Amino acid sequence: QQQQQQQPTGALANPLLCVVDPSHPAWTALAASAKILARLPFPPGEIRSATVDDVRTFLRDMPSLGPAHPRVDRRPLADGALPAEKRQRLQSEAGPCWPDLSRELWVKILGFLGVVDRAAVAQTCRKLHQHTLDVRLWVSVNIDNLEGGPDALRALVQHDPQRLSIRWSLLRSEELAVVLSETTRLTSLDLTGCQMLANPAFVLQRPTIARLSALRVNFVPAFDDAALLAVTQYSDCLTELCIGGTSVSDTGLSTALPLLRRLEILDIYQSGWITDTGLAAVPCCSRLRALDARMTNVTPALLAILASSRRLQTIDLRDCYGIELETCETFGAAHGYRHVQRLLTR
Repeated sequence: QQQQQQQPTGALANPLLCVVDPSHPAWTALAASAKILARLPFPPGEIRSATVDDVRTFLRDMPSLGPAHPRVDRRPLADGALPAEKRQRLQSEAGPCWPDLSRELWVKILGFLGVVDRAAVAQTCRKLHQHTLDVRLWVSVNIDNLEGGPDALRALVQHDPQRLSIRWSLLRSEELAVVLSETTRLTSLDLTGCQMLANPAFVLQRPTIARLSALRVNFVPAFDDAALLAVTQYSDCLTELCIGGTSVSDTGLSTALPLLRRLEILDIYQSGWITDTGLAAVPCCSRLRALDARMTNVTPALLAILASSRRLQTIDLRDCYGIELETCETFGAAHGYRHVQRLLTR
């Protein structure tokens, strides 16, 4: 106002009072660009009058300073491509950008992750999503303690794994049967602790798992003699059978073993219904090389039965209180076992 009083009346046609205070927050933000400071028609901090023409001249020169934000290219990108801004941000002076790593390296890195973490990586970008679909990453799927239910399992089985582990899950027989119907190359199935399987025989009668070579159903109470007989349909390829803690009895085991001639590993750990009578058919499995009979009701008569199994390399008889250590030592010395304990290993 003092400046206007000193000016003669009518000196300015359209007077505009410009106050430039460097300490003002708005001016501090505006003056961050040295180019703007260079374009000012008067030095900062000076209180003076400016005409509208001066302001118009200043605003006309502003576009030459360039936009505050670079223009973003909105054109669609090719599959797996990254925007130029993101690529420059990720580019490192020490090496190439991480999305440019070879597919073999990504498969190696993603192989150290579990199924849940791998699914999270697949949601980051299109390029990593393509890497997570590599067949080599889904050869073996381990989803123990599954919490997502049959829908989550069905989404994983779509990758068609060769080995599937669903230990200690709450899946029911009908749900698991539908999921297994979508597999085509399954060779190993681990159902240990799946106590909600009320009808395992119904689950295992799937033509899609005809190449099953390893089956583990330890601690599945509903797995009985009928379910074991259903397993014999895979006798041409089944090499490992784990039925510890199930309801299989001597009747079912003595009937199934002569049919499983390719069996190499038999686990009857903590099977209270199996005795020497059921294991009398073990010599029929000419390829059997490992027998786990811990915490069972076998007697020294079993050792005489196993003497005719020439390929048997490991016999685990720990906590079989019907067999004394001296009996094991005598049997080991007679048949060439190097380590003679309750755990016998040839």
